[in-house]
Amino acid sequence: MINVVISITELQKKIDSAENILLYQPLPDEPNILNEVVIHEDKSIYYAPKNKSVDPVFFAKQITTRISGNVLMLIPGTKFDNLGNRQGRGGGWYDRLLEKAPGEWVKIGICKPDNYQAEPLANLKPWDQPMDYVVVIDDTID
Repeated sequence: MINVVISITELQKKIDSAENILLYQPLPDEPNILNEVVIHEDKSIYYAPKNKSVDPVFFAKQITTRISGNVLMLIPGTKFDNLGNRQGRGGGWYDRLLEKAPGEWVKIGICKPDNYQAEPLANLKPWDQPMDYVVVIDDTID
């Protein structure tokens, strides 16, 4: 079985080597990755819209025409497993975005410990898009 979970240190190395980073704007129950890593000024940063009424397919077309080079996508979710499987909030917004993203873009799921499980997720849907890596952030520790 392949374990795709990586540490904050490994994530920082991936961020440092990326040219472009697509970030999410965290909801209150999602970890804020910007509290955990440093994104240097030489990176191009793009934000997924917080307003999910924006069509993800349209957003994907816009963003893929603007970005070239090494891209790192940081993606939230409500459940992740050690195989990189991801489940979201049920609306499919990120799944539709991920489906349209170029295959070479690196997809990293970001979650809190309660949203990660070592066993494969049950009830995966055909549209649930897997991550290349998962980072578990315990932001309750000061």
